[in-house]
Amino acid sequence: MSTKSHRNSGFTLVELVIIVPIAMLTIMGVVVALINLVSDNITTRSELSSMHDTQSAFNTIEADANIAASFLTTKDSQFSDPYGPDGAGGSWSFAGSSTSLQTLIIRGYASTKNPLDETRRPVYINQLGCAAADILSNPALTTNVIYFIRNNNLYRRVLTITSATTCATPFQKQSCPPDRATNNAICKADDSLLLTDVKSFIVDYYSDPLAGSPIDTSSGLPSTLTPAVAIRIKLKVSKVVAGQSFTYERSLFINKRNS
Repeated sequence: MSTKSHRNSGFTLVELVIIVPIAMLTIMGVVVALINLVSDNITTRSELSSMHDTQSAFNTIEADANIAASFLTTKDSQFSDPYGPDGAGGSWSFAGSSTSLQTLIIRGYASTKNPLDETRRPVYINQLGCAAADILSNPALTTNVIYFIRNNNLYRRVLTITSATTCATPFQKQSCPPDRATNNAICKADDSLLLTDVKSFIVDYYSDPLAGSPIDTSSGLPSTLTPAVAIRIKLKVSKVVAGQSFTYERSLFINKRNS
């Protein structure tokens, strides 16, 4: 009888020594590529989110600055603010905490609705009566809107007179730091967090929208910003996402309508 020899199926030890490292390198290459792809995707999403948030912050600032009565070096004295920029009762100053982290203080007018609502009306303090014939003789209720940096975050605070008797209910509510505020007669809302990872927030003031040079604010006197009719905001956001860092810078020039 004849016999036939059959080759054993499978890989030999030599073949495994060659194939396994190649397979491992291939798999590692695929994994690294996937990790880089995911990292790039996360970074891109974060960059787009920062751009969107920055634009949203600029939109809010622009809406307030457009209808500002004036720009201030410090808050109006009639407003009470127990927290200040540091959450512990510090004083407000347009200079902020440094030359690159400044503060924008806007005097505005209280309104019956959101300032962006075309049906809004000014709110008057009831001193001479609220009848149609008398209401315009009353003083308008003003507010302070403050944009400031704390812990690299851009916040918006609203200061109002909470004790005044008015001819209408103002839309604006006094705000306070959410981590410091307690229920009291002053705090009616939380400060708005507009932007995180802010590395620079600079405000230049102009007496003429066409002027090439900003107002010299080095004196810091209350009258320094009296002639200001326009501002330029320069803002920089910088963060690290998925091991990659990026910086986003924007500037915005805003004219005050009430000038």
